[in-house]
Amino acid sequence: MKNKIFFLVFVLFSTWSISAQERECGMEAHMAEMMKDPDFAREWELNQNKFKNAVKRSLDTEFRQALMDPVVIPVAVHFPEGLESDRVCLEALAQNQIDILNGDFTATNPDANLWPTASDFYPGVNHGVANVQFCIATAFHPEDTDENLVEGGPAVTIGYDFGGGNDADSNWSGYMNFLVKDIGAGLLGYSPLGGSINAGQSVVINLGAFGSGAGCPDSGIVPGAPYNLGRTVTHELGHFYQLEHPFSGSCDTDDGIADTPNIVDANYGCPDPGSIAGCEVGEFALTMSYMDYGDDSCLYMFSEGQTDIVDTYVAGVLQAQFKPGTVPVCVEVPQYIMSNDTVTTCNGIFYDSGGADDGPTGNYSNNEVFTFTICPENEGQSTQLNFTEFATQNNADIMSIYNASDASDPATLVGEYSGANGPTDPVIASLTNPTGCLTIVFTSTGAITDFGWLAFISCVDPPAECQTIIAQLDTTSPEVNSEDVILVCPGEEITLTGSGQFSEPGGGVGAAYIWDVGDGTSISGQTVTFSFDEPGVYIANLNIWDTNTSVFPGGCKNDNRINQYIQVSTTPVFEATDDTVNPICYGDTSTITPLVTPTPYINECTVPESNVTFLPDGNGTSYQTCIVVDCFEEGQTLELITQLQDICLNIEHSYLGDLDIIIESPNGQQAFLHQYPSGFGTYLGSPLDTTGSGTDPGVGADYCFSMDGTCLLYTSDAADE
Repeated sequence: MKNKIFFLVFVLFSTWSISAQERECGMEAHMAEMMKDPDFAREWELNQNKFKNAVKRSLDTEFRQALMDPVVIPVAVHFPEGLESDRVCLEALAQNQIDILNGDFTATNPDANLWPTASDFYPGVNHGVANVQFCIATAFHPEDTDENLVEGGPAVTIGYDFGGGNDADSNWSGYMNFLVKDIGAGLLGYSPLGGSINAGQSVVINLGAFGSGAGCPDSGIVPGAPYNLGRTVTHELGHFYQLEHPFSGSCDTDDGIADTPNIVDANYGCPDPGSIAGCEVGEFALTMSYMDYGDDSCLYMFSEGQTDIVDTYVAGVLQAQFKPGTVPVCVEVPQYIMSNDTVTTCNGIFYDSGGADDGPTGNYSNNEVFTFTICPENEGQSTQLNFTEFATQNNADIMSIYNASDASDPATLVGEYSGANGPTDPVIASLTNPTGCLTIVFTSTGAITDFGWLAFISCVDPPAECQTIIAQLDTTSPEVNSEDVILVCPGEEITLTGSGQFSEPGGGVGAAYIWDVGDGTSISGQTVTFSFDEPGVYIANLNIWDTNTSVFPGGCKNDNRINQYIQVSTTPVFEATDDTVNPICYGDTSTITPLVTPTPYINECTVPESNVTFLPDGNGTSYQTCIVVDCFEEGQTLELITQLQDICLNIEHSYLGDLDIIIESPNGQQAFLHQYPSGFGTYLGSPLDTTGSGTDPGVGADYCFSMDGTCLLYTSDAADE
């Protein structure tokens, strides 16, 4: 058997031919077309990196999804060509297909009993059980889509122009979308390999391959044999959850899953178990796998390796993208009312003290002073609040949110909100908050009230990334001169006081401050006192580390340099001229002129190097580092680009295609060294991009950019850069 358990990093769009003997997969052409869209490419790369990280976590913790509560997946089904008069039938057909999916993914399908007999041909292969449950959403439907959608009814749109004719619709971000429409003869369906819930992507199914039974003839949606048992949707959904075909046209490549025997060609119809040889001696094609090309009636299982991939992709990538609160029919959603309390939960709806009632009876009360803390259920998680409704008395009845387990430290304040100006983005406890809790304080006056707020509570695994930390110099003793230099004599005491600016609320709690005073000595503390015995020019800098150890073991560090210059004077040579009268007698006058000769000191320029900067893959965030260039006159500028000899980076990164590399001068002028999205999967240096590497750095390589350069950073057939 193969010993590979990893994942593939290519987008797959599979297509099924209606002719059982002449199916073709249009993946290459469709993939090439979709990857021309930078937004699609970046979203796909982001999810691939999340998936790789999820695989690493699952291996490190001997993760077994079967021991956890099932992940409930909110579903929406779209029939853009259906008839509203056929709604009852179409809603029933949608539920029929969801029932099929729940059976197929959890090994409770009626034909699962065929596996024990067939398994004799497949030693080491077990029938996989995915830790998922599909549920058609019934609450908080998107507005301005299908006017006939009602709260409490299923999220089934009819006649709605999903995505304007495309396969993704931002209105339906947060749902597992199934789009049932006419995609032409010869195709049963297609899906991206590793789909995105955030982007509102869908699994697209042809009119004759959705659901089972009689279908809905009035809307032209009738399952057709031999693809009339809903297994096309199971197959395409497997692709959405990162599963490949078990065949690739060659024994040299496979689907990357250990317990699916490698085969060359797809299998059609209904082959007997163990009747088709695999690539390795003694192995046989797993023809009953949903990811092969057999008839619906002959596909009845995923392998355990396949469902492990499904579980990891759903839990590690997609679960955080689900729109909360949409499936109360399948998941009990607790309600939490503003009060003086602390709760531990990763699921619920958070209301003001008026609760869920509409109208004046649902308003909060006058003269409230409440503090409510929400903490995650598991260590390492972060609480997330997503506000969908917010209204209080403007500038009077105020909600304050703290990135902490209490409201005692003003530095942890995320923001204050009133009127209609509630949080517009999800509020998430940061990595520098070890509790993962959020604390909400609400104070109302004795005058007007309003309907308050509604927010969904969830938990997320915060991404391994650093906040921005800026070190700053607050005071010096002695004070700096007009050129911002401290002038002292040898042995004279110097006192420096510094602080940090942190981009995360409370990001400086527990931070470590260490001064590098320029002579190889490091001193801890925000305020330090020291002196120098030797003359010279010293450059003092403040280094700050926060408590976030997810990226670097010692915490994340500031990237800027204070570069406070301290000039310690040399000892001059004191001499005098000879007497003007020599010899001299009593009463004579002679003149002696003192001579003071300064001892020169030659200062070396600052080495123009930056600190280390962490660059996680494809998360859409900008990272900056500063390079100090001194020993030039004030106001000097480059007149010609050739005066800048070169710019060198020592860098390791696993995906050049997600990087913009920009150099910016002090006056704000910018030049691109590399521009997104060229480069795609080109590696820079030797990054650790394998399972288990976490955020450990790889080995960087030197890349120098110059106007005289003769080599290109990246070359392709289509374009050079």
